[in-house]
Amino acid sequence: MSISVGSLAVSRVIEYDGPLFIPDELLPDLTSERLAAEAGWMTPDFYDPAQKRLVSCVQSYALRTRHHAILVDTCVGNGKTGRRNPLWNGGDWPYLDNLAAAGFRPETIDFVILTHLHVDHVGWNTRLVDGRWVPTFANAKYLIVKREFEYLRHLAATTAQYKQIYEDSIRPILDAGQVVFVENDHEIDDSVKLAPSPGHTPGHVSVHVRSKGTEAVIAGDVLHHPFQRLHPDWNSRACEDGEQARKTRRRLYEASADRDVLVLAGHFAPCRIASTREGFDFRYV
Repeated sequence: MSISVGSLAVSRVIEYDGPLFIPDELLPDLTSERLAAEAGWMTPDFYDPAQKRLVSCVQSYALRTRHHAILVDTCVGNGKTGRRNPLWNGGDWPYLDNLAAAGFRPETIDFVILTHLHVDHVGWNTRLVDGRWVPTFANAKYLIVKREFEYLRHLAATTAQYKQIYEDSIRPILDAGQVVFVENDHEIDDSVKLAPSPGHTPGHVSVHVRSKGTEAVIAGDVLHHPFQRLHPDWNSRACEDGEQARKTRRRLYEASADRDVLVLAGHFAPCRIASTREGFDFRYV
């Protein structure tokens, strides 16, 4: 799927789309009573009652500007191990085929932007070749916010999953000399720049795309599920700084509502945000 942003086209590159999270394991405030009250609008697009799981996708966004081919986030990846979510171990998804269908080959990517360094956003940084993890995007610079990298190194020293992520998805691109450490307001070119959106992780960034007076925000994990349109103050269980995550999410809603701004979330379909009497609504494109 391609979304127009002025003269640019932003493509969703989906790795997985389907039942994924037990509701209160993703959103701790989502009790069974609240889920039952809202199941009507959530079923089947956002909730699978048979499996009792929230429907979620894992995806990247790819675009070409006048100057560069850019990929934002790299999903879970194939053949990875040591992930806490069993669905994310030993993956065998046609991600690269989906990337090619969107018009991008790995060798044509100039920049890989990582909004943050969680397991489902860094996996295709690398792929397994002859028993070694090597950079998937051999000609790309991987842009990582300095603060985010330092935080990952801290987690890797104490947590088994993050140690594994570092070894199979970060260290190989470092060893290849393809990582560029950037500040959280780094500008890639006149159409694409980073903007700080901390809370989910300390160095989390969003990617702002502008062309001919229109705008899109690739928001990473500022929000996780459409239920958060009703409850902007609800965090995912993975948000590191809850209070900051709430502030960042509400700031995104307020800055985007009732404007021609596309919000490209990490785990569901692109939408525009509208303000309502009750709060906010998501209108999908």
